Amino acid sequence: MQHHIYTKEQNRRTLEILEFLEIKDLKDKKSSEMSTGQLRKCLIARALIHNPKALLLDEPTTGLDIKAQRSFVKLLKKLTSKLSIIIITHHLEEIIEEITHVALIAENCIYRQGLKEKHITSKNISKIFDLDITIEEIDGKYNIKEIKEN
Repeated sequence: MQHHIYTKEQNRRTLEILEFLEIKDLKDKKSSEMSTGQLRKCLIARALIHNPKALLLDEPTTGLDIKAQRSFVKLLKKLTSKLSIIIITHHLEEIIEEITHVALIAENCIYRQGLKEKHITSKNISKIFDLDITIEEIDGKYNIKEIKEN
């Protein structure tokens, strides 16, 4: 018994999204056979079927190995051309160049918000994590340069 009947338009849209996300090879793969990274990409594809204006992603690269993280970040960059991406993260390296605004949360309140260049500073990141952190920005990417013991 078939549980879902899809229209030609839905099938066309699905193939279009799979191609855009460069995961057409996963079309016939069962989720139980997929890696965590592949499964995350399929979940993004599933969300895109509904033409959202934005995606909210909570710690999107948690549990991914370095190669899968890079692949997923590449996917995020591609998605920014189509819709708004909101990322909840503790990892500065996930704040890609295409992200323009941030909200920094400390002690359960918004500590700073606005343009990322103004608010992603060593002082602000140190406050959030209650550590002495020095960050660096190279070509639009942020990294922790040093953490000093208090």
